Formats: sequence, structure tokens, C-alpha cells
Amino acid sequence: MKNVIKAKQLSLSKQNNNHTQNDSKRQSDCEVARFVSSRINRLLITIIAITSFIYAPASLKAEPVRWLNDQGFSSSQQKTVNKWLKFAVDATQKSFGVLPFDTIDFRVKHSRRNSEPVPWGQVNRVDNSILLHISPYYGLTALKDDWTIYHEVAHLYLPFLDDHDTWLSEGFATYIQHITMMQANVLSQTQAISRIEAGLGRGQENMRRARGSLYRVSDNMHYNRAYMRIYWSGAAYFIEADLALHQQGKKLTTIIADYASCCLTMDGTGKQLVKDLDKLSNTSIFSELYSTYRYRRDFPVIERQALTELLTSYQVE
Repeated sequence: MKNVIKAKQLSLSKQNNNHTQNDSKRQSDCEVARFVSSRINRLLITIIAITSFIYAPASLKAEPVRWLNDQGFSSSQQKTVNKWLKFAVDATQKSFGVLPFDTIDFRVKHSRRNSEPVPWGQVNRVDNSILLHISPYYGLTALKDDWTIYHEVAHLYLPFLDDHDTWLSEGFATYIQHITMMQANVLSQTQAISRIEAGLGRGQENMRRARGSLYRVSDNMHYNRAYMRIYWSGAAYFIEADLALHQQGKKLTTIIADYASCCLTMDGTGKQLVKDLDKLSNTSIFSELYSTYRYRRDFPVIERQALTELLTSYQVE
């Protein structure tokens, strides 16, 4: 969903607890509108993908971030926003490799909601630009500390997947944002673990109203308001895959960087995605977990010790 259109989650301490509550509410409020946009985007992708989706050579570093609509912002605000956009893109590419696009384009708008720095974010899959709504009352540090931009940029590393595989795309971005923020020193390891555990808890809680096989619930995510189950089941999938990779001396970050370099397409299927990831990792980890997860009727359990060991391996070396 957020692959075309996206929203939010996460938390620790009194401040983090408030953050968690806000994220859950924001996500629920935004998803219905995102559903409509996702349908429109998919139609447009089908029409123009062949002629308009051009990748830069993988050996070249992505060109500077472009902010396409800086009108209406003061010179001081423009400076702050440009620093923020560059910081987030650089942080993500440092963790997961350079995106194979000529440019990474953003559209930033003032938000009428001022309770948080970035109340809304989404990816437009027609041109892979990212739309962000920001409150003018927050400075550079607050913008960097908000998870939204890292989530949206993460979506660019995978193709736009069908609705029944939304759990894969949303889960990927949800897990990945934590690694990026931790490696960029936006979050400590303790904060990242606490936020992931809080999110998994919300996913488990959402099971009460989102019953059934994961792929079927994913297909009807908006109708069932199953956002937390979908996002966090998908995150658990990638955590489990990463744990299995680590047992073989490999890392998800490396596999994703290779995928972005060689195999990234405009849109696709979950089945093809996991097949490509298996090939790049020389394992069957992704397809085996995919076969299990898509039919799951329960919520996965991730042990704290395993999660701690996994994130420890991602501490900046």
C-alpha cells in the first residue's frame, strides 16, 4: 500500500509511548485515502511503464536529491528541508545501496496538522517521486527524528506489488526504516528494539479484527482495517529472513543492495520478488518463508534475544 502510498507506526518512554499512539491513529486515518490513490497509480503504471521508467547505470551514484516544489517556503525553510531530504536519502543508501534512478524526486507540502513533524507521506509509482506533508513548526532535528521519510524511501528498493502481497512491501519498509535510523544514529539500538516490539504488539492486537490467511487479509486490508497486522506481519517476515541469512554469514542489506542494482522493476509480484532474492542470496530462505507466511492465520512471534542479536549486527562498524 504505502508502496504507492504510505503511512506510519512506533515508540519508547513517555515520549515514545505518545509516538506509538499517534502513529497508530495516523496510519488508520490515512489508509482509506491511500487506497484510492493506489488504484489510480496502478492504472497509470500499466499505461506508461514501458516508455517512462528508465534506470541509470548501476555503477553510477544517484544524482542529488531534487525537491520539485519549493515555492511557498522561506529561504530558511528551503535550507532546512533540503538538508533533511539529503540526510534521509544518504542514510538509506548508505545502509541499503544506491538506488538506480537518475534522480530521487520529492514534493514537499505544508501540512495543516501540526501535532507531529511529518503527518503524511506516500510514493507515487508513476514517477517514483515521494510526497511529504510537513509541519512548519518543527526544525531539522525533529524532521530527521520522524520515521516517515525513511519508510517512504525504503519503498523504492522494491517494485510495486499486487494487493495480496502488500504485506511484503509494507513489512519491508517497516523493518528497513529501523535499520536506517539506527545506523544513521537517529535511533539507539534500544529505541529501535522497543519500537519494533511495540509494533509487533499492535500487529498481534489487530488480529482480533483481521482474521484469515495473510494474503487474503492483505487483499482486503482497507475494508478490514487490518493495517497493523499487514505491516507488522510483513516486518516479521523480513526479520525472520534476516535472522536466517545471518546464520549463513549474510545480511539482508547486502541482498537488497544487489537486488536494487540488478533486478529492480517498476511493479511485480511477490512470487517473483522472493525468487530473485533467493537467487541473489543463493538460498531458498525467502521463498520458503513466503510460502509459509502468505497462508498464516496467526501472528508471528519474534524473540527479543534474537531481535537484539540481529540489530547488534547492524551497529555502525
